[in-house]
Amino acid sequence: MQWYFSAPSSFSGNLQDAYNGRLEFFLRSPDHSGSPRSMTKFIMIDGGTGTTKKTIYNNLKYFPVPSMTKWTSYVIVVREDFGWTDVNNTPLSFSDMWDVLSNVEKISIRGDNWLCSYNGDGSEAVTIQNVTLYKIQKEYK
Repeated sequence: MQWYFSAPSSFSGNLQDAYNGRLEFFLRSPDHSGSPRSMTKFIMIDGGTGTTKKTIYNNLKYFPVPSMTKWTSYVIVVREDFGWTDVNNTPLSFSDMWDVLSNVEKISIRGDNWLCSYNGDGSEAVTIQNVTLYKIQKEYK
């Protein structure tokens, strides 16, 4: 089972002014065993309007896994044409992205980056810092 860091409540509500902004954070994995996981579905944003909420994902397939010795920087553009997909890995439309950003319930960043053996052997330690959402006019930490 994969686990995620959850952003604080200041990263929820109407975040449409974050459109075309960026989400930045640093990860480090000082201790781990196993093989690196795929970087798909690395960022999750839950939200949307109406009775059916949506979860959108960012696939960081061109980013490295967190380093053991130094902080690894991640910068993700908050726009549908920068790797954002739905649960079926279908690229998002502008209207899907805009709808989710209009009522964000939660932003999650995957901390589970190493696939240990199938019998459960292995461990990992992953730390996160400086999570920042840069909006068009404002910066929230």
